[in-house]
Amino acid sequence: MELICEGWFSDEEIVSCGEHLHPDIEFMYFPIATAILKANASNFSISNGDLVIFPPYFIHHIIFTQFPCKRYGFRVSSADYMLHNVPLELTSILLRRDSTNAIIFHLSEHPDTIRLIEQIHEEYITTSPFRSERLFCLFSSLLISLYRIDPSPFVIKDEKLEAYCRFIETHSREKLSIDEIANHFYVSPAYFHVKFKTYTGLSPHQYRNRCRISHAAKLLHDNKLSLAEIAEDSGFLDTNSFIRAFRKSLQITPSKYRENCLRHITPVE
Repeated sequence: MELICEGWFSDEEIVSCGEHLHPDIEFMYFPIATAILKANASNFSISNGDLVIFPPYFIHHIIFTQFPCKRYGFRVSSADYMLHNVPLELTSILLRRDSTNAIIFHLSEHPDTIRLIEQIHEEYITTSPFRSERLFCLFSSLLISLYRIDPSPFVIKDEKLEAYCRFIETHSREKLSIDEIANHFYVSPAYFHVKFKTYTGLSPHQYRNRCRISHAAKLLHDNKLSLAEIAEDSGFLDTNSFIRAFRKSLQITPSKYRENCLRHITPVE
């Protein structure tokens, strides 16, 4: 299992992490921060010691309101993590697809949990032997610690519906119709649509678009790729449909999103 980590201090030139989403689950810890989290048309206050967990393909936007501030962030692929035969009670928090809201843990009174987050970051930037193995152990310990603090976000989801989500994520860039996806699971398109939307809060078409947009957003960090190349690689019919879908989801054009990324964010691969 490999984590994608980042840690940085923000200053008054970086007041906002613009609206974005990731295909992996994201953990964001704020040791020093006063910020506003915008998610699903709701606002949440972030303060020192808060850990925020964003489900996969979850659109969010963080605005820092006081400085200095500091955050640690890392993302992890639920599919990679589940290959290690981890109990379903722990992995369930990685598979939240209901698009309700981010999960917030207030950790100011839990120093042992905070130390685990710091150790994850410290281990990520080392080149020591068995680095990946220790990251896996630290991340598992973090999930156990969070479960003991509050087990309510660890809800076991429907495995069949989870398979629907995974199939769309895996094949989102292909030219498959929603009817063809439903046929793959031997269910009617109407049944597939209703069940999927009940589970995720999105239609299969909307969910596939989010997957495509998330892939496109990652490609926009590369200034060498044209919008036409990104549109094609992400599965959109043409550049115009890509721009419309991107702007509708993130309220920003792909070109402006790229400009913001190149100006403020150095991506960690």
